[in-house]
Order: sequence, then C-alpha cells, then structure tokens
Amino acid sequence: MALVVVAMLVSTAAEGHLGFKLPLAAGTAVTIEEVAELGAYIALLATQFHLATLLGRRDTIDDNAP
Repeated sequence: MALVVVAMLVSTAAEGHLGFKLPLAAGTAVTIEEVAELGAYIALLATQFHLATLLGRRDTIDDNAP
C-alpha cells in the first residue's frame, strides 16, 4: 500500500498540485503522471488480489478444522 501512496504523490507532483512543482516539460510531466497512476493502480490491484488470496486460504483452513 505504501507504493500506492508514493505513486500518487509522484502523480500529484507531476500535475503541480499541493504546492509540488517538478521542473519538467509539459509533455514529460503528463507522461510521468500517467505512468505513476498506472503503477499505483497496478499496485492496488495486486494488494487486493493478495488479500483475497489470503482470505480464501483462511476459509479453506477453517473448513478443514474439526
């Protein structure tokens, strides 16, 4: 989840929000912003998949309990 937060902060900085300003050309800033958001969404999806897998294992283990 920390990766999601970092990626969203990079995206925010690339857009120039919250007082962050990166010395980048406009096209480069847009590209960095989009790639950072894509990375954040992939990390979020991976985290959700990991949690769903862990919950699925727990249900399977509980079903086999006496």
